Amino acid sequence: MRIGYRSISVIVNLFLGYLSFFIGVLWFMTIMYASHSFGLSVDSAYDDGLLGVFLIISIIATAIYIPACINLNSIMRPKLEMRRWSFITFISIVFILGFCIITLTIQ
Repeated sequence: MRIGYRSISVIVNLFLGYLSFFIGVLWFMTIMYASHSFGLSVDSAYDDGLLGVFLIISIIATAIYIPACINLNSIMRPKLEMRRWSFITFISIVFILGFCIITLTIQ
């Protein structure tokens, strides 16, 4: 049964790594709109009213994403029967792999 839980953990953490890319893009867009609002950017492609929209979307997405990462992995850890550092290494590798998959496919 541990193989089933391990494969579920791999799928969940690949998906969470995949989503972390989009959370990062949201925060990047928020920073870009903020720099345009404060006059630090000379690019005229940004609309003036979208800073608040991107800021709210970024905060809500992050507020959902971080507790989901923590809770899903804390539920999975006892079922996998792994030591703490082995589990952290395992989910970190899978998480980074999920992030790299989406990053490399976009390029």
